[in-house]
This record gives sequence, C-alpha cells and structure tokens, in this order.
Amino acid sequence: MISQRLAWESNKRNRQLDAANVELSRSLLEQSRLRDANQRIMEFSKDLLCAFDSHGRWLQVNPACRTILGYEPAELIGRPFEEQILASDIGATTAAARDAKRRGGLAVDFRNRFRRTDGTTAHLLWSATWSEDEQALFCVAHDITALVAVESRERDRQRILSMISTDQPLPEILDAVCLLGESRQDNTRCSLRVLDHERKHLLKGAAPNLPRAYTAAMDGLEISKQSSLIQRMTTHQGVLISANIATDPIWCVPVPGRPATTTYAQLADVHGLRACWGVPVISPSGETLGTLVTYRDQIGPPTDAEIDFAWTCSQLAAIALDRHRDRRQLVESEQRYRSLFTYNPDPVYSMDQDGIFKSFNHAAAGLLGYTSADVLGKHFAVALVPEERPKVREHFSAALSGMAQHYQTRCQARDGSAIDLEVTNLPVVVGGEVVGVFGIAKNITDRNRMIQALRERDQFFQLSLDMYFTLDSHGAFLQTNPAFDHTLNVSEGSLVGTPYTDLISGKDKDKVRRAVLRLQAGQQVHDLEIQAVGRDGSPRWIELNATADGGIIFCAARDITDRKATERKLQSTLSELAASNEELEKFAFVASHDLQEPLRKIQAFGERLQSRAMGLDEQGRDYLQRMGSAAHRMQTLIRDLLAYSRVSTRQEPFVQLDMNRIATEVLGDLETALRDGGVEVIRGELPETVGDATQIRQVVQNLLSNAIKFRQMEVPPLIRVYAESLTAEAWTLCVSDNGIGFDEKYLDRIFDPFQRLHSRQAYPGTGIGLAIVAKVLERHDAAISAESTPGLGTTFRVRFTRV
Repeated sequence: MISQRLAWESNKRNRQLDAANVELSRSLLEQSRLRDANQRIMEFSKDLLCAFDSHGRWLQVNPACRTILGYEPAELIGRPFEEQILASDIGATTAAARDAKRRGGLAVDFRNRFRRTDGTTAHLLWSATWSEDEQALFCVAHDITALVAVESRERDRQRILSMISTDQPLPEILDAVCLLGESRQDNTRCSLRVLDHERKHLLKGAAPNLPRAYTAAMDGLEISKQSSLIQRMTTHQGVLISANIATDPIWCVPVPGRPATTTYAQLADVHGLRACWGVPVISPSGETLGTLVTYRDQIGPPTDAEIDFAWTCSQLAAIALDRHRDRRQLVESEQRYRSLFTYNPDPVYSMDQDGIFKSFNHAAAGLLGYTSADVLGKHFAVALVPEERPKVREHFSAALSGMAQHYQTRCQARDGSAIDLEVTNLPVVVGGEVVGVFGIAKNITDRNRMIQALRERDQFFQLSLDMYFTLDSHGAFLQTNPAFDHTLNVSEGSLVGTPYTDLISGKDKDKVRRAVLRLQAGQQVHDLEIQAVGRDGSPRWIELNATADGGIIFCAARDITDRKATERKLQSTLSELAASNEELEKFAFVASHDLQEPLRKIQAFGERLQSRAMGLDEQGRDYLQRMGSAAHRMQTLIRDLLAYSRVSTRQEPFVQLDMNRIATEVLGDLETALRDGGVEVIRGELPETVGDATQIRQVVQNLLSNAIKFRQMEVPPLIRVYAESLTAEAWTLCVSDNGIGFDEKYLDRIFDPFQRLHSRQAYPGTGIGLAIVAKVLERHDAAISAESTPGLGTTFRVRFTRV
C-alpha cells in the first residue's frame, strides 16, 4: 500500500513537473518574443529610448539617437549625459533624475535641451521610471524641437499682435515681423516694402538684417518699370520664387541710377543673396499694401512650409499696416473734429440722453461767461432763461427721437444778461442707436436788436418820400419802404426775401457787386448811379448811398430818372456847343491867317510913308506913327490868336516827357530875358510825365515868361521851379516868383483869352498866354491853380499824372 501510494505521488509529481516544464518553456518563448519585440521597438522607434545607471551614464540607447541627437549608440554608451545637455539645463535634469530615483516612481513631461553633433539644439520631452532591481533609469524622450520652434514663433506672433494692439511704433513692429520671418532658419534675411500713397513705388518698411547698401538700392522701386520683378509681388497672383537669383531673368535688369551693366542679380550676389521668395502683403479688405521678401544665402527653392510661414508673416505685416493706416485716419478725423469743435467761432456742445453737458467749446464758454467746469456734468437748463426751458426740452426730446431740430431760444449768461441764440440740435447715433444730442448755436442777439431797431424806424420809412431799403449779408431784401415799391411799380413788401440782383439792369450788376464788396469791407458807398428795372419792365435811374453794420446793408436812394433825362439833353447841348466851338476855332485860325496878308501890306506901305514923312507936318507924322503902332498890335493879336487856335488844330501824340530836359531848353531860350532882367532861377528835379512835347514846352515857357515879365523893379527877381506832392500816380509842377502878384479875386479871369490886369504901357502883351496854358492843360487832363499876394509874388501849380 505504501509503495503504491509512493508510486502514485511520484507520478503526480512527475506530471506536475512536466506541466511546469511546459509552462516554463512557454514562458521562455514569450519572453524571447517580447525581447524581440522590444528590440524591434528600440530599433524602429522614432522616439529616443534609453537607460541610465545610477551615476547618469548611458547604459542603453536606441538608433533614434542618430536622427534626434546625431550620435551613434556606441558613441553614447558609458558616457555621462551631462556631456550632451546644455550647461544651463544640467542642474534641473540632475535634480529631476534624483527625484525619480528617490520616489521610485514615474517622471513625465520634463523638458531639457541636448546639443547635437552639428552644433544645433534638440528640445526633448522626457518620461522616466527608476528600476531598483536593475539600478537603472529607463527613459523615453520625444523630439519636440519643431514644436518648440512653433511655440516660439507663436509667442513672437502674439508679441507682435500685442505691439499692434498697443500702437507701438510701426517701424518696430515691421522689424519684429522681419525677425520672425528670419527665425525659421539662420541663413535667411527678410525685407518688408510698402507701397506709397500713389501706389507707384515700393518704399522701405523694414529690413533689419539686410545690408544697407542693398536696401538703399531697392528703395523707391517704380512698379511700372520693374513689372516682372515687383508687379507680381504687389498683386494677388501669388508667390515670386527665385531659386537662383543669378540666373533668374527677372533679376537681370539694370538698377536705376547705376551703370547700365549693373543688374539687380549682381547687386544681390555682392551681398551674398543667392535665392529668394516673396509674397504680397494684402490687407483684410483685399488691398495690396506691399511685399515681404525672404532671402537665403544658398541656392534652392523654398519648401512649402517656408512659403506658408512667409504668408503668416505677411498677414501680420498686413494687420500692422492696415491698423496703422486706420489709426492715422482715425487720429486725423479726430483732430479735424477737435479742431472743428475747439476752434469753431460759434458755440458747439454735446449732451447725453439725460441732457447733461458732455462737452462745451471755448466759444460757448466765452459767450455765456462760464468755464467748462461750471457747465460739464450739469443739465442744459442751467444755461437757459426759465421761460425757455419747456420749449427747449421739447426740441431735445425730438432730437433724441432722431429728428434734427432748428429753433431760436434765449440763454442766460453768468452775469445775468440774456443772449438770443439760433440753435441746431442733431442726434448722435452710435451703432444705430441715439446716444446723445449734438448742438451748434449762433449768437443772434445783435441781429434781433437790429431787427427791432428796423421796426422802430419803420414809421420813418413809411412816411419818407425818398427810397429806403435794407439787405441781408446774402443780398436779399429785408425791408423796403413804400416810396421804393411805388418807384419800381411793385406791390408793397413783395420784394422781401428776393435778391437785389433781380431788379438791377444787366449792365450795372457788376458795378453793384463791387459796391457790395466795398460795403462788406467796411467802406461806404456814395452817389452810386444804377439803372433798375421795375416789375413792369420800365427802367428807372436810381442814385443811392449805402453803409453796412452788423451784417445788414442800409441803403437810401432817390429816383433820378428825370435828372438823367435832363443830363442827356444837356450833354446833347454841350456836344453841339463843342462842335460850335470847334468851328469857331477853325474860323479863328482861318481868319487870323487870312488877316495877316492885308496887315503886312498896311505895315509895308506905312514903312514907305515913314521914309517920306519929312514932307508931313507934325500931326501927319503922329497919325503915321499911330497907324504903325496899331498895325503892330494887330499883328501881335493875330499871332496870339493863331497860337491859341493851334492848341486844338495842331496836336501831337502823347509821349513820355523828360521835364528836366524841357525846363533846361526853355530856360536856354529865355536866357537873354533872364540876363537883362537880372532874374535868378532856382530849379529842382522834376519827374517825368506823359503829353504833347510841343504844348507842354509852351506851358512851361508861358509860365516862366509871365514870372519874368511881372517882376518888381526894386526887388531882385527870383523864380523857383520845383515839384511837390509826389505820388506813384501824380505830381505837381510849381513855378513861383516874388513879382508884383495880383489880387486873387481875379483868379476867374486870368485864364480867359485877352484878359489883362495891367495896362499895355506898364506890361506889354495881349493876355493870351495863360489862356493857352489852360487850354493845353485841359487837353492833358491836368489842373492848374494859382496863389498870389500883391507885392509878394505868385505861385502857379500844375497837377500832372505820371502815365
């Protein structure tokens, strides 16, 4: 029994051992399979799988270290990890490994940086656990270099957006955009160029790392002349790619301002720029604002990722440029509004929905005598006289409902005085809702006072036989009196509000407009003669005086139609008289000319009789001598009459005259008379004038001859010739002497023909000299006057024009 029992136990044990062996074999097989799988995972995993001993040395690492770190596994095994980690990350990495070993747990999401064999930096994200049995730290590291770059660029993008939102200077923002564009690769450099206002040239926006010489050469590119190179980048056509600038035809064009052989390709090559790609900068509204170009120092096309990144940078630049433009327009608009508000000569203000003043310009404050602090934050009723408040509230409510209001009211100034205002209230609409009321006012106190004064004068206007009317600043009738309406055959008051030009004859409209301009300039108008046309079409001549005050033109007029008719008749009579005088002058010329022949014969026969006078008695010789004297006087009269008539019959064209030369020549002609009379002549400089040289010479000679003739015997004679009252348009010739003078009661006679103030025995002559002077000066539109005192001398003044 015992042996059977032992045999059975032995068999059972054998069966258990066999089962255990089978299970062990299966387990070993599974472990082998898992080891193979782990080996394949280690071999093909793109993540870094590795193990470190307790001293931080590499125990094991998978082949992913080649792509991630640039090392072969054998190069790392046995070496401490501190050799590959950036120095600034060693402390944190050692602390994290020590903490995982102490806790014996799992460490995840730890980041550090390794230095690759090519000198670049790899960013790794670690998960690790410590094995106490194997005294090893098993780790998995994921390469997050690209993610870190993206995060860095996103931070830069957010920083740029923050700069844009906080209105940092545009050049700094564009520089930041270019630096962001260069952050993807170390061998790239970016340039931002902006279209000018005329959209014809590309100007430098930013190029922080491009050579200045190259940037200067590219500045101000004219799009039309560089269509192949630039126009594509300033349209929506897409990206400009030059994989090799040196061989790209669009770069092989001459650079303006450089020798013809210098091309853009050569310029780029000098500065080490081998390839580039450019994209347009397009605003959110679709408008092209400029270009973003990325240069590289190696030949080759950009990747799709690089082009996408260029578009990202371009969009940031577009946001910055668009906001800068919008901000500038907003500032300009705000400045215009502030200028309109602040410097408006009329009161301007705004109120919220409750009627509380929110703004109040200087004109409003000055008019009412308040400061802004006195009014802002208070209800508009504070500025109104009590009886006006209900009416203004109604207008305010209407403005809040969206309707513009125009009305007159009365305000109360700080000193208690009342001010009449003409007010316009406009609703302030924001987002489709009325949020307040904007007000513009005009001080009409003076105008209302003027209207009241006009009303008080109305009775005078109504009763006056003369015409009175008033006009506003736009030339419309404000008031006319019955005399005015009756004269122009219009119904009473029908002209009020109509423009005065409706009643003015076409030929006089310009004359009246010029008169209105003088009135608006503060001048007055006197004796203005115009032709008005009544409503029935009948013309009436009106003479008016006008003045302006407070923007209103006051006019007083009278009907001179009958006077003008009389003047026309008088003018006709004067024309007939002038013709008669002309005929008379011709007759005088002919008569004086024809009279000389018989007079010469009388003189000739008289001289013959004189030679035979010895046979005559004393009385006969006296008769003969008297006949000769009479004939001589007759000859002098005829000669002077002929000279007087020649003023009109023998005229020369007006020319520029040198009065100094004329005076010198006349004094030369009178040299003998001056010497014989012992006359001293003092002469000043004389200006030029315009006239008939012969006749002006005659004027000067006659005035000097008179001064020589009418001298005082007991006083040394002195004649002064000089100019006075010189202006740009005219001057006065003065001939002054210290002769015998005359009583000024004879001033109206001395310029008439053959008028004498002295006997022929005392002073010879016919009295025609000054008449010739007056007639010559009348032809020259010159005026002559005289001042004289008996015994002291005479001064003649002739007023000449310069042209």
